[in-house]
Amino acid sequence: MSCYNGLSNKSNILIMGPFYHLFELNDRKKVLLDSLEHLSENGLIFASFISIHAGFNYYLSDCPNELINESQKSFFDSAEQNKSWAGSAFTEAYFIDIDEIEEFFNECGLEKVTIFGQEGITATRLMDLEKAPEDVRKYWLEISLRLCDNRKYLPYSSHIMYVGKRK
Repeated sequence: MSCYNGLSNKSNILIMGPFYHLFELNDRKKVLLDSLEHLSENGLIFASFISIHAGFNYYLSDCPNELINESQKSFFDSAEQNKSWAGSAFTEAYFIDIDEIEEFFNECGLEKVTIFGQEGITATRLMDLEKAPEDVRKYWLEISLRLCDNRKYLPYSSHIMYVGKRK
């Protein structure tokens, strides 16, 4: 991604994992605020989340019958109400509603540089694409890269990367 060239002279922060597995908002805020203590003045925060869409991707591809079980009703209810959900799907995780990501960082004094889907539109078909000819894989990768930061296509990705800086 050419927009990130030249970052080596800055102190940036990469947060992978805590926002997946900390169920309480105050715990997630503590991780972010502690990280900001190490961010240089012009540095960037890169933070990864599992979106609530990852749960749908999982249930649809690996165990479609489980979503209809009463034990998963709260997952679907949260998704239907555009709310985040914490619980057990393919892992114990906090599955965030994409619309809550920017609000979380704004409240902590950051502004968005970009937000993108880490797997892009190919997320649910990665295994199939691995078996495809190289020219087909390359074509889908190019499309996925062009659309990865288009908000309309973020739900295709299971993981969302937020990139922000201090206001």
